[in-house]
Amino acid sequence: MGMTTPRRADTIEYLSDRPEFIPVVNRWCYDEWGWLVPGRTEAQRLAILETTMLGKGSIPCSFVAVLEEATPAGTAAIVAHDLETQPHRSPWLASLYVPEKYRHRGIGSRLVRHAVTEAANLGVETLYLYTWDHRTLYEALGWRAIEMRKYNGQSIWIMDIRP
Repeated sequence: MGMTTPRRADTIEYLSDRPEFIPVVNRWCYDEWGWLVPGRTEAQRLAILETTMLGKGSIPCSFVAVLEEATPAGTAAIVAHDLETQPHRSPWLASLYVPEKYRHRGIGSRLVRHAVTEAANLGVETLYLYTWDHRTLYEALGWRAIEMRKYNGQSIWIMDIRP
């Protein structure tokens, strides 16, 4: 048999509807951004995910991209606050992550568009995000860079979109 290329995400679902994927989504996010909250363990992050980010049709809510073979291929969330230095801005696209083996297949873009649509359905007028390395991706999806600032010693872009 020949090798097959991993497929793009076939569906995007609420993470609350796919509880079997909660541990892997938590691991992705902890491995990628755990350094932002020094001292927080993976188990503590899991408790936060399970108790505060599994909304459905409300904020906060989390999504998972799922391949036809029932494999998780990415995640994103909408949260009330994602940057403690910006309490006047809300809500935020957060935790966008696609494992390396599924990147460059449009999964991240689909997750972003899905979150923007969800925000629109929830009556959100402005959705925010911050990024230090993917400004061009978000701009290609219609986001606008509104401010550059320092956060945890890095330059980040705060961006917005009007769903």
